[in-house]
Amino acid sequence: MGEQTLVRGQVTNAGFDNAEAVRNLSVHEFGHTFINPLTVLPAVAPGLTAHQALFKPIPGQLQYRDWQTSFNEHLVRAGEVRIALALGLPEVSQQLRTAYSTWIYLPFFEAQLQRYEANRARYPTIESFLPNLIRALPELAR
Repeated sequence: MGEQTLVRGQVTNAGFDNAEAVRNLSVHEFGHTFINPLTVLPAVAPGLTAHQALFKPIPGQLQYRDWQTSFNEHLVRAGEVRIALALGLPEVSQQLRTAYSTWIYLPFFEAQLQRYEANRARYPTIESFLPNLIRALPELAR
C-alpha cells in the first residue's frame, strides 16, 4: 500500500494499489471478527485462562501482552497461512510463515487448523472446534 495522491485537493489514488497487501490485511483483520468474539465467551474464556502460563512475549511485538491476545493472534495468523493455501497461493503461505517466524506457536496452531479442516463434519464452525483446540494446548508446554 502506498500514500494517497492528491491533485488540487482531490484524491486521485487512495494508496490501495497493492492487491496482495490489501488481501493479506483483509484476511488478517477479517479473521479477528471470527476469533476475538469467541475467546471471550463464558464457555471458552476459562479454558484459555487455565493455560495463561503458556504466554511468551513475541519479539518485536510488544503490543501483545497477554495470553488471550497472543492466542487470538496466533490463531488468526495460522488462518492466514491456511487461507493462502486454500486460495492456491503456496508461495504466499510460505511468505507468511517466514514473516511470522517469531510467533513460536504458529506451527501448532496451523496443525490445529488442519485438524479442524479435515473434520468439518464433526466441527462445522471454528466455535465448535475451539474446545478441542484448548484441550490440545498442553502440547505446547512440552
